[in-house]
Amino acid sequence: MKKLFLVFAASSLMLASCDKDQKTTNKLAGEWEIVDFDISGEEYNSSDVDGSMEFDDCKTNKEECTGKHELEITFDYGSYEYTQELDFDLRYSVNQGGDKMFLTLIDEDGYETTLETEITLEKDDLEIKHDDGDGFMMEWKLERK
Repeated sequence: MKKLFLVFAASSLMLASCDKDQKTTNKLAGEWEIVDFDISGEEYNSSDVDGSMEFDDCKTNKEECTGKHELEITFDYGSYEYTQELDFDLRYSVNQGGDKMFLTLIDEDGYETTLETEITLEKDDLEIKHDDGDGFMMEWKLERK
């Protein structure tokens, strides 16, 4: 009887941890507006950045999660400004703890870049952070549209 209880308890814990990634994925679903974007310490706010991320609704154990990332960013070099528009398809997966996400950005030529990120998701606020360990960092702060 004790062994049966231990098996049941272990199974319950495994199911609970597997559900956390799906719960986070469900909360991500929808369109998010970029309010701040930071590249290695250079911060760009809503006056410099126009963009969004959209996460499609998906079942983490049955399909690949997809979405879209659009970003228009203006770089101010003092004597001139440069605006760059970026459009990416994306694939993503959330870890079982619900606090990390693998985010693959796919450009119009099919080139893929995969980032391991930490995520903080509270109601209508989302923060995504990437640090490659060699000094390159990216951080998105987003609000649900």
